[in-house]
Amino acid sequence: MKKLTWKTLLTGAATLGLVIAFGVHNQAPTVHAQNTPPVPSLSGQFILPQVDIQEDFLGQAPGTSARIGEYGWDSTVIVGGTNPVAAIASVLNHPGLITLTTDTTATHGVSVTLGPGFGVLFPGNSTNWQAEWIVSPNQVATGSYRIGFGTVDTATAIPANGIYFRFLQGTDTYINACMDTGSSEVVAATSIAPSAADWLHLTMNSSVTGTVVFTVKDVNSGATSTVSLGSAPTVVLSPMFNIAETGSSVADVLTVDYFGYEQQGVTR
Repeated sequence: MKKLTWKTLLTGAATLGLVIAFGVHNQAPTVHAQNTPPVPSLSGQFILPQVDIQEDFLGQAPGTSARIGEYGWDSTVIVGGTNPVAAIASVLNHPGLITLTTDTTATHGVSVTLGPGFGVLFPGNSTNWQAEWIVSPNQVATGSYRIGFGTVDTATAIPANGIYFRFLQGTDTYINACMDTGSSEVVAATSIAPSAADWLHLTMNSSVTGTVVFTVKDVNSGATSTVSLGSAPTVVLSPMFNIAETGSSVADVLTVDYFGYEQQGVTR
């Protein structure tokens, strides 16, 4: 399973497979034994991250009032209906899974966001960051998906503001990159059409404030596509997984595996 991590540190001729990452609070450094690409840097120099969020959904199980995952994500009903979030058994290469399930009424859905009642990040008003979502849309003929950053606890399919990947059944042929300001979406199509039950790696990064590079990889087929958009909303946002029903007789399911975010250059 692909993970966001950092360059190995070099000490003389020895390569240490250890990196030091700062969490989202002012706390003691944590040592991680992983090696992944660095956050984009204007100077090209390796700098230790000041924000490092890694969620594998191996923590708290979803429930009526319980928070979800290690960080305590919220679930919010979109429009109406019974739209459960549940933990399910892990599968090969994907430890820690939850599912978001709609009912069969048009426009009904569910959203999971990080930050109970408040947003947590400013991706559109900052730079030198990267983020990744790993998901599998179980239905693409009847479901609509928005995955990325959006207004926390949004109860509508289109959040008030957001930076996300979008696939709308009946509207989109391909997965789209999307900027959303005041619930008005601007999109750029990738060349990846989602396939039911395929695993998708959805990544973003920014080295210029307000401009975001979006990359979609279909893990099953190996196909990759990258596009970029500017004029990102500058308000506070939250990581988001969002699914809505289009009105078929079949409930739609989004399987969620992982979210990661890393950023440098934060002045505390």
